[in-house]
Amino acid sequence: MGGRINPLYVVCSPCRCVGKTLVSRLLAEFYVLNDRPVAAFDLADEGPQLADYLPALTTIADIGDTRGQMAFFDRLIAPADGAQILDVSHRAFKNFYAVAREIGFFEEARRQSIVPLILFIVDPRPESAEALAAFSGSCTEASLLPVRNQAEARVLAVDTAPAAASRPRSPSGGCRSTRYARSGRRPRSSQTSSAAIRALFAVICEHSSSRPRPTMRSDGCR
Repeated sequence: MGGRINPLYVVCSPCRCVGKTLVSRLLAEFYVLNDRPVAAFDLADEGPQLADYLPALTTIADIGDTRGQMAFFDRLIAPADGAQILDVSHRAFKNFYAVAREIGFFEEARRQSIVPLILFIVDPRPESAEALAAFSGSCTEASLLPVRNQAEARVLAVDTAPAAASRPRSPSGGCRSTRYARSGRRPRSSQTSSAAIRALFAVICEHSSSRPRPTMRSDGCR
């Protein structure tokens, strides 16, 4: 792999209302504010969508049929200058990864000097933990980073934990994770959480350094 290396951020979860679009938006705005090229792709089918907040940067994609899948994945690996951000909805989640595995998308992306990073938004629901465990064992060509929504964790603690209990842990167990505070279903730029920006800034700086691909194990070690 030679030449310029461009990151591909895949923001995803099998669960809805966990903050995928917020994370995607923060990533895109980080690149814009730092005058760095970025393109975003919206796989959501319900609002508010990433395209509602950043229409000039976002392309709405549909991978419901073979033609749409070919057009979408071919575009992702086409020569480009800058980062790409995918906001994968909970409904498109299984289909996206089934197609990506079938065509060897992440492997081909690396051959094209595109470095994929999966930002998996963890959630207390069982399907989230099951999907994260599956990714941890199968994603060999993409770095996997669990992202914890602190707002969801606080709600879980209030609903299910005794008052003296310790702070709730991510359903990913010992996995290293980035935490962010969710500011609501319809955040505005002026209300964007500074904690979220700081957390994602650390991820972006690490991933954009063009170092060899880290391998994330379930114990948080590389």
